Amino acid sequence: LSKKNYANENLKIDRGASNSPYSVNQKYEKIASAFSKTSSFNEDQKKVRELTTKYNALIQFEQSFGLEGRRRLNLAIGVPPEKFDHMVEEMKQIGTLTSIRIDKIDKTNEYKDLKAKRISLEKTRDALLKLKAIDGKIDESINLETRILEIETQIQSMGVKLGEYDQENEFCTVKFGLEEQGYLQSGIPILKRIKIALEWTIKYYLMLLAVLCIG
Repeated sequence: LSKKNYANENLKIDRGASNSPYSVNQKYEKIASAFSKTSSFNEDQKKVRELTTKYNALIQFEQSFGLEGRRRLNLAIGVPPEKFDHMVEEMKQIGTLTSIRIDKIDKTNEYKDLKAKRISLEKTRDALLKLKAIDGKIDESINLETRILEIETQIQSMGVKLGEYDQENEFCTVKFGLEEQGYLQSGIPILKRIKIALEWTIKYYLMLLAVLCIG
C-alpha cells in the first residue's frame, strides 16, 4: 500500500498552574494490522466487506490468491478516524484472530517541513520569474525557463503530499489478512488425517502380503 492516510487531532497541552494551556494541531498516522484464520472463508470475507460499508470506510488495496481450501485475502482499508476503534473491535471477532498490532505515529513535524519547503520553493520561483523579465542571452533564458519548470514540478508534487493531510481526506488505516484453513471444515485436524492415512496404508500392505504368501 503506497497510499498514506493521515488524521488530525487538536490536543490541549496543560503547562501547569503558572502557565496557561495551549492547543496543538497534531497530524498523525494510525495503522491497525490484524491477521485471522478461518474455516468459513466466504462468510468471513463477506463480513469484512459489510464492516467497510457500515463504517463508511474505503478499500484502498485488495489482494486475493490461492486455491479453495488455502485462499488468502489481504486488504488495506481507509477508515474515518472517529470510527477506527469501533471497526477494529468488530474486525477482531472475524475468524480466529492470530495477531494484531496498532501503531500511532506523529507526523506534525513532517507536515510543517513540507509546508516550509513549499513556501521556500514558491519564493524561489517568484524570484526567477522576475529575472525572466530581464532581457538576457538565449542560453541563459533557456536555462532559467528549465529551472522554473523544475521548481513548478516540485511545488505540484509538494501540493499533492500536503493534500493528503487535508481534513476532508482524513483516514486511519486498517490492514487485514484472512487465511482459509481448509482442513478445519471437516473437523479433522491434519495430523489426525495423516495418522489415519498411514494406518490404512499399513493395513492394506499387510493384507497384500498375506494374499501373496497364500498364493
